[in-house]
Amino acid sequence: MTLSLETRLERLEKEARFEAWLWFQRFLESVTEQQLEDLATHWRWPEPMPPPLPIGASKLDRLDRQTLQKMFEQNEREFGPCVRIEPYNPNLPQSPRFREIVCKSGVKVWIDTTPIS
Repeated sequence: MTLSLETRLERLEKEARFEAWLWFQRFLESVTEQQLEDLATHWRWPEPMPPPLPIGASKLDRLDRQTLQKMFEQNEREFGPCVRIEPYNPNLPQSPRFREIVCKSGVKVWIDTTPIS
């Protein structure tokens, strides 16, 4: 594989990780404090899953790309980059829109990939 192709692939993978990170951060803003506590303590996902925040409702929506990128890179330094994004996992609530993200640390995160209109 040429260096140019490797560089392009790394850039695309990083962009996919950034987008997954952003979706998950927005998801965390959409849950209640009790739901977040259940998720952190018992790894119990809210039922029903909260709908995605509308555009403009997240504090992240008011930040520029450069600031978001710095936050993402800090998160990767602290927790390790995600190494793959998996399709639907049958252990999730019944919906094909969920994606599993597995990080180098072994932490698995699922995000709702429903487009925001």
